[in-house]
Amino acid sequence: MKIKCLIKDVFYDGCLKEIDFTLRNLTDKTIKYYTFTFLFYNRVGDLETPEEGFSYEFMGPVLPHQEISHICDDIDHDTDHFAFRSKLIKLKIQYMDNSVETFSRKQIDLQEEREDRDLEMKNTEFALALILGAIVLLGLVFMVFFL
Repeated sequence: MKIKCLIKDVFYDGCLKEIDFTLRNLTDKTIKYYTFTFLFYNRVGDLETPEEGFSYEFMGPVLPHQEISHICDDIDHDTDHFAFRSKLIKLKIQYMDNSVETFSRKQIDLQEEREDRDLEMKNTEFALALILGAIVLLGLVFMVFFL
């Protein structure tokens, strides 16, 4: 395999809102541009995008054997409804010598993950509420004993 990718679907409140991806260039050539093409599906498995998918182009350089990460956070603008799942269908690479290679999903060393950040937000909000409650309680104790 010439390319290794980690694709992470990131959800907020149950909807796909961003895709975090990491690309590792396993070639001996420097990448100039790279374009990910995705399909998006809704909760019942119906396609939410045109059959050719949506493409996101990024600029390098990505040196040989270098790893680079990006966040694509405009997913909800590219679908008619709420997307629930993404599927990488191809990756197009243009090298510094202007040669181009297009890799199908099967030609990429691909790892896919899912992350629900709404749970993290709820846990953070709960922790902040506990801290605020403790501060108020300490203030009341101070007022009772020192005033």
